Amino acid sequence: MNNHHFNPAGIKAAASSSTPGPFASVASLRSFLGDCEDADNLFSNAQLLALDEAEQLPSEQVQALLDRGVAAQYVPRAWGGQLDNYQELYELAKVLAGRDLTTAIAMSTMVWSTAVWIGGSDAQKARCAHIIQQEGGFHCLAYSERDHGADLIAGDLTASADGDEYLLNGEKWPINRATHSRVIVLLAKTAPDRGARGLSLFMIDKHELSGGGLHYLPKARTLGIRGCDISGLRFTNARIPASCRIGAEGEGLDIALKAFQITRALCAGLSVGITGSACDIVERFAGQRRLYGKTLASLPWKQRQLQRARADINACDWISHAMMRILHVMPGCYGLYAAALKAYVPVRMDQTLKQLSVTLGARFFLRDEQHLGAFGKKFRDAQVIPLFDGSTDVNLYTLSSQLPSLMKRQKSLLMAGPPPMATAATRQPGVRAMHDAMADLEQTLAKIFSLRAPVPPCDYDALRLTSKGRDPVMESLPLLLRQLAAPANSQGSDWQPTLQLLRRRHGEILVAVASALDNGCSIDSVEMMDCAYHYTRLLMAASFLWCWYYNGDGQGSSEKGFSEQHFSEQGLFNQVSAEQARDVAERILHD
Repeated sequence: MNNHHFNPAGIKAAASSSTPGPFASVASLRSFLGDCEDADNLFSNAQLLALDEAEQLPSEQVQALLDRGVAAQYVPRAWGGQLDNYQELYELAKVLAGRDLTTAIAMSTMVWSTAVWIGGSDAQKARCAHIIQQEGGFHCLAYSERDHGADLIAGDLTASADGDEYLLNGEKWPINRATHSRVIVLLAKTAPDRGARGLSLFMIDKHELSGGGLHYLPKARTLGIRGCDISGLRFTNARIPASCRIGAEGEGLDIALKAFQITRALCAGLSVGITGSACDIVERFAGQRRLYGKTLASLPWKQRQLQRARADINACDWISHAMMRILHVMPGCYGLYAAALKAYVPVRMDQTLKQLSVTLGARFFLRDEQHLGAFGKKFRDAQVIPLFDGSTDVNLYTLSSQLPSLMKRQKSLLMAGPPPMATAATRQPGVRAMHDAMADLEQTLAKIFSLRAPVPPCDYDALRLTSKGRDPVMESLPLLLRQLAAPANSQGSDWQPTLQLLRRRHGEILVAVASALDNGCSIDSVEMMDCAYHYTRLLMAASFLWCWYYNGDGQGSSEKGFSEQHFSEQGLFNQVSAEQARDVAERILHD
């Protein structure tokens, strides 16, 4: 192995520390990160900005998190870790990104163990858990290539079977933590003539490589996250044991895409966290800056801008929590929701950051003042999040490919109409079945959108590449409209314009998809991609309103699962009026 760029501390990051301390909760991590204004604090703006200017990996910060026991959050409890609920892992991403995205991303590569939890053998899972928790070993994801990007099937890197070994040849670039990692999760061609079924996935401990054939490509200079190890790998006749393969030959792409479902959804936590902390900076600035004899925050139009920014951040937080719960409640449909979440939240939060920058005025361009410099870093860093784990266009394509089956099912349900009111007629088998299906749907919705209720363990085996036409959230649209129109939920607000907008948008998408298919449009056509874009907004608006219904007005489950401390600290469930909920939903739909 070529160790020219190799940092042993990056492989055994926890080797110098004692056994990691207990990781009580994500909520406790906020106090652990300390005061961002205290220059002596390891996680202060001053120290993090200095590392960014020097383009240095935040190694001390990462080590402090390892010593805190954060690595256990990436390992399921079944394998000795603390991961029970992906809402917690979402919150971990959000809290770390709120302080520093570079540090969050440097830590988050442990999430690539997801491929092992999905497709690995028991021996691989046990080994992976040990490397993460006992040795502080980080993963890197080696999928993309310089000439092929997200076109994974077109990749050139090969893994040729040679007895009980594989011979690796080719390059992967650009790869986060390619150099400073212990484990490589590698997608390679094992049968170049078999297309998607010719790809296999490998979990490679760099200590297992032999033949001296691994070389590190230089660190790339980047617009944001300047300290991250964005580099690459070149394999030249490098040998690995056949036991490194995850799953059977030819299953690599399926496992990789299922892992993407989880990791791309977690990207929403990065976006919400970094935008929320940027909003904190701008709110502080607006409260201190005086113009026209008043503070900037007291000017009516600025008040509205800041209030809407905070409302959008909280809405994305609600939606993201609900989407993480779907992973536990309906894993077979999760790929659809993960793609929609990734196509919406990072883009919406990027727009919010741009709006917040306007409030700073000319000071947006200043880098020397600690708070404003921190905002500038967050602004630059956030640009990368829409690219992670499938770009916005890749996720819209994923949605577009499922629209024909989704629209076919939703159209048939709309044509059937709601079941009759409960009467003696419900004894008829057909009507009773409709009522039973509606009752099941309502139970599913409560499990998804009662954000504080417990969830079942994640069933990785139940993940599927498509939802097969199922979208319980959109299938519940008639029920949502009925619930919101009820006098008990209106709070005196006129819901009719919002409800009409939801109905109209859904109808427009149904017609547009049918028209596109009738005209022979392909999945990647302008028409179908536009439909995917608008479907995403409709799905996000409906999800937000269900969150409001079950949580914002006190109608959520009384069961307590996910940390109540988190929600009370965040003020996430402070009373949201019907008028505020309508405003947020309509702005999502008009986006």
